[in-house]
Amino acid sequence: MKSLKILLVPLLLVGGLAGVPGAQAAELPPSLAGEVLTGTQGPEGAVGTCNSGAAAGTFTYHAEGTATGPYPGTFVEDITIGAGYMPFNLPESAPTMSSFHATFTITSGSTIITGTKELPEFAPGFAWCTGTSQPVFYGFFETTALTYSATIETDGRTYVDSGTAKARDAEFDGNRAAAHKTFTEEFLTSNGVAPREPLTKEECKNGGWKIFPQKFKNEAKCKQYVAEH
Repeated sequence: MKSLKILLVPLLLVGGLAGVPGAQAAELPPSLAGEVLTGTQGPEGAVGTCNSGAAAGTFTYHAEGTATGPYPGTFVEDITIGAGYMPFNLPESAPTMSSFHATFTITSGSTIITGTKELPEFAPGFAWCTGTSQPVFYGFFETTALTYSATIETDGRTYVDSGTAKARDAEFDGNRAAAHKTFTEEFLTSNGVAPREPLTKEECKNGGWKIFPQKFKNEAKCKQYVAEH
């Protein structure tokens, strides 16, 4: 009976430890949800080509400034925007954004975040431009329907995040005239942060080694990677 009790105690301890939350998973960094970028145009402002009569065209926009939220620091962003237009004689006439593509970098201490933002097809957005070249070219925009994809590099590890965002550098009055405002962009929601590499040896088991971008040859190589990082 004593020998049976001796065997049962370590088994119970092992079972209890296996169920401890976080025992097999490292803590993930925060997502970008709630991050706010505030800044100004770069020295060249908006640059592009525009059909002034239709307020339609394509322009690029460079912004840089301050990042606040989960990752306080600085940011730079480069945006390419397609501006369309519905004639005023239509019931739903308004400046329209036909496309939006951005690349951004946020620097927060030793943490570097890089990513892209896109306007999904048929998503709402407003964009307007006038002029054909600098210094008389102007481009304005606003949208609440962006999606983002980001890579977070922190503490020697890499994670991915994705979700929704909004951006603006325009204010439209009742006559649909546009005026520049401070560039602002906010990350609204996150689909969840995920590691781009294994954090524990447990994650390498049961075929887990196959899902990581390091393309490990087998489970042993995955575990070796964890031990060395």
